[in-house]
Amino acid sequence: MTTWSAAMRQLREIGGEEAVRTFARRRIDAILADVAPADGPDDAALEAAAERIATALSKAGYVATTTRVGGPIHGVQICQHHCPVSHVAEEFPELCETEQQAMAEVLGTHVQRLATIVNGDCACTTHVPLSPAPSPRPPATSTEGASR
Repeated sequence: MTTWSAAMRQLREIGGEEAVRTFARRRIDAILADVAPADGPDDAALEAAAERIATALSKAGYVATTTRVGGPIHGVQICQHHCPVSHVAEEFPELCETEQQAMAEVLGTHVQRLATIVNGDCACTTHVPLSPAPSPRPPATSTEGASR
């Protein structure tokens, strides 16, 4: 049993689930305290804010990066390649839940966790949707010269 886990268990015993959630939220809020929110809903603003989140997470030991993805899931992904609290988050998922909630608030948009270290994935990956790329228009068809 780790000291972190023991402390979290005591916190839950003394203050209940709400105390654990409050602690988890204050923890991520402290990590993201200097991160300016997205300037707007446009892709450039969301990408810049995602990069600021990754930088703050890296300073806290998460080794975070961002990657732009295309195709049907067009967006930017924040990947946390290390989690300093993964051994505790397994028992206290509030740590992960409040991270996701705080990221969504800074970005001003819905985000989705695609993978977590706690679930055995190699990184915690959070997807931030961007505006879909316009699909190419098919050439207009002509009926000129067609038989009727």
